[in-house]
Amino acid sequence: MYYENPEIKKPDDLNAKIWRYIDFTKFLSLIMNESLFFCRTDKLNDPFEGYYTPKDLSLDRDRYRKAFLDSGFDGDVDGLLDVIHKKSHDEIRSGEAHLWGAFFWVNCWHMNETESVAMWKIYSGENKGIAIESTFNRLCQSFNKNDPELVYIGMVEYDFEASLTTGSPINHVLKKRKCFKYEEEVRAVLMAPDTIIKNDKSAHVDPYPDGLKIKVDLNKLIQKIHISPKAKPWFFDLVNDVINHYNLKTGVEKSNMWTPPDY
Repeated sequence: MYYENPEIKKPDDLNAKIWRYIDFTKFLSLIMNESLFFCRTDKLNDPFEGYYTPKDLSLDRDRYRKAFLDSGFDGDVDGLLDVIHKKSHDEIRSGEAHLWGAFFWVNCWHMNETESVAMWKIYSGENKGIAIESTFNRLCQSFNKNDPELVYIGMVEYDFEASLTTGSPINHVLKKRKCFKYEEEVRAVLMAPDTIIKNDKSAHVDPYPDGLKIKVDLNKLIQKIHISPKAKPWFFDLVNDVINHYNLKTGVEKSNMWTPPDY
């Protein structure tokens, strides 16, 4: 179920539009399973996912320095801190302390009042892609209130370089570098769900799967379905057939992004 965390940033307008750009196979999986796919954050493309921010590490260094000095240590404090920092960095690189990345799963959306050329090209393709139009509020309401798994939903903040991720651990997966600002991302976040994750290493089962499917009410979630602007008529008909077969109460329309002006 959706859990509102006051530490997580939300849009001022809870009915702000959000979009999920996907290819047809992912669309079919969404409809057939009535589930959103959550990807483990350390499996995403950004190598900074789940890392402490530079400001976090600087603050930790200052705390260590103060502790050593207060203890009466009269050796090379900065040299010792360099050793500690290198060890922490090596652990992060090895994956052992990729820290929060392996304990969170996310489902990502793009917040925008209009369609995005960039999102079409990057995530779905202009010929056979699909864009699910929803709102922040619809996404929140689409999760089953009786589901024991807690889903947090918030806006990604693009201030990784100068940010502190204090407070909720979820803040670690809601911070990204400024170079990703074009994504204007909203994330639904799932944190190490005990009822899904079975830490049974004796059975050679990965306790932290790469992805998880979480049930949603599709009619609450989906406001409209948009077909790629350059899609052929047969693709439009195919998507309509899927919608009708699964009795979804939503409209389907082809994007008019590349339609010439009529004036």
